[in-house]
Amino acid sequence: MAKPEGRILSLDVGQRRIGIALTDELRLTVRGLPTLTRRNRRTDFEVLGKLIATNEVKLVVLGNPVQLSGEKSEQSVKVERFAERLERYCGVETRMWDERLTSVEAEQLVRDRQLQGEERAMAIDQVAAVLILESYLENDRT
Repeated sequence: MAKPEGRILSLDVGQRRIGIALTDELRLTVRGLPTLTRRNRRTDFEVLGKLIATNEVKLVVLGNPVQLSGEKSEQSVKVERFAERLERYCGVETRMWDERLTSVEAEQLVRDRQLQGEERAMAIDQVAAVLILESYLENDRT
């Protein structure tokens, strides 16, 4: 069976920012893209829609911020709604992916960069999106 091809975009959706990462066409490498500072739903979807179309994205993986117990959190319900709306707006398949502890790991990876404030928060969101996508790809390869 042939492996699927086409880029995958991952999103770490928060209240104020969206971390973004993208694979290459063969889904072998992942790179972080600039973090999106959220404005309103329409603007967010326009920006993401252009990104999806320009990069010919076939799948969007969204970090699912479930509780440590695995139960849905208030934020995971919001991200699920965001995913449904994004799918309708952009016509691209979306998939939720467990992101437990991703932000903690991202913070540890960013710690040595000597960043402060908003710049640090944006870097953490970007790294979290990369970690979500790498985790998804690793699972998909097995």
